[in-house]
Amino acid sequence: MRLKPVEIEIDGFPLKISRPTIMDLIEALQVNATRPEEGRAWLLRRHLLDDSGAEVFASIDDAKQCPAHIAAPAILAIERLYNEGRD
Repeated sequence: MRLKPVEIEIDGFPLKISRPTIMDLIEALQVNATRPEEGRAWLLRRHLLDDSGAEVFASIDDAKQCPAHIAAPAILAIERLYNEGRD
């Protein structure tokens, strides 16, 4: 079972963020342990969706090319989802 993606808007673009699963958490930990320089690009690649629900980036290398003014707020929003319910 997957929860519905979260709808956001960045710089006038409607986007969605897929909610992380336990497998996403495991993979994120592996990426950060083995390739920490790719951690944030991995988050964008894995979770950022366009308004129709399709992945925005086809690869981590594509995600690395994301403009910072879009990447920064998207990464913050994604990280908030990883921390949901931790209170």
